[in-house]
Amino acid sequence: MEFSIVAEKNADAQWLLYSLMVAGLGLFVQECMEPGMILRRYYLYLTLLWIRNRQRRHRWKRWWLKPAGMCVYCNTAWIAMAYYLLRYGLNVEILLFTGLVFVWLKILKKILAI
Repeated sequence: MEFSIVAEKNADAQWLLYSLMVAGLGLFVQECMEPGMILRRYYLYLTLLWIRNRQRRHRWKRWWLKPAGMCVYCNTAWIAMAYYLLRYGLNVEILLFTGLVFVWLKILKKILAI
């Protein structure tokens, strides 16, 4: 009985650290889209698609651009969901994990002043 409680506490701590890692990964991907970085051309391509779809009849095509990298919170949320699905499988706690990643992301952005 005592061993399962210790294992449960370690799993919670591990979950907390994984969420911090994913938030850091989301910030890293966003920083790689800055001028002179490796993903800058990808970001410029997303911006080009945003501009091309400015007409009212094509605005529905913009819905996937923010999660693809134009919004740090949307992009990190999708990274968090993908990581959680690969690591733990599909269950209800994916929403808690994504929310925790969002909180870590807010904290990291304030600390790093990005």
